[in-house]
Amino acid sequence: MHPLTHHEILGLVAPFTRRGRQVDLGASNRMERQLLFRPAECRLECLPGVAVRETIMLADLGESRYRLTRQLAPEGFPEARLQAEGADIGVLLGQVEAVPPARQFRTGAGFLIAYSHELHHTALAATDDSSALHLVVEAAEICWEGLILRIDTTSVAGTLADVELRAVPDGALELPQDLLAVLGWQWTRLTERDRGWGCRLRIKGREPARSARIEQQVESAARHVALTLAEPPPRFHERLRAARWGVFLRRAVPVLTCIAVVVAAALVPKLHLAEGSGLRALIFNAPPVLMMLFFCLHEVPTIEIPPLPRRSARTTWRKAEVA
Repeated sequence: MHPLTHHEILGLVAPFTRRGRQVDLGASNRMERQLLFRPAECRLECLPGVAVRETIMLADLGESRYRLTRQLAPEGFPEARLQAEGADIGVLLGQVEAVPPARQFRTGAGFLIAYSHELHHTALAATDDSSALHLVVEAAEICWEGLILRIDTTSVAGTLADVELRAVPDGALELPQDLLAVLGWQWTRLTERDRGWGCRLRIKGREPARSARIEQQVESAARHVALTLAEPPPRFHERLRAARWGVFLRRAVPVLTCIAVVVAAALVPKLHLAEGSGLRALIFNAPPVLMMLFFCLHEVPTIEIPPLPRRSARTTWRKAEVA
């Protein structure tokens, strides 16, 4: 596509001008056919006294399709993004402005959540009416004191969302592998990555129920981690002992299954099963069948001997101090 001409820009910015928004030609990218508008400031009741910078960007996708993006950046906190696509710029702007900035933020005792959404039409709704739209969660970022968690629901296909945790400053905290897994089977164990830890969040269902479940899980995790970080490490085991043992059993299922298959195969001669017995065939064919099932899953099970859940002797979650 060719760069935006002055005449095209005048036509694109007309709906924004009528709403008092001014294009920032110096910050826009004509070659990429993207227009950036001068930022405005707004306030959020959940963040009293914090300045929130609102930025609007319009991208021409070609073939009379446009993408409108609103970024909300509270000073010192994670950003929230809202995107909408369509053919009518005025309708897109109205749809984006109809979503209150406060809808994309959640706060609680010791945490803040910033959501990034896309506006999608509900099933079977072929209209630009805002009542036929719902917010689809594309990402969520949770900020605690000393820890940031980001969930990207678009990075992994199917029912898995990628989760990254990072201590601020880097490496300042020591976290248990089952920090989030104690919340239920939806959360996998933490594994170390280059700049922190990672895990997966399992989310089933279709929109709009899927996004509602994601927000429920995110807010549950935010409250759980805020409480955990506010208490000394030994309290984590004392308060969640049963849940930690449940995680241990879930992690042990793959290795226990393998052991059971091996033991069953070893016992076949002692069972005196007939050559054409269905049970005999099932036992001998179990290993390749299990292997095929493992590779058909969204997440290949880890065959491991998980560590026993133990009460920590540490007095703080920070690495520098040990009891």
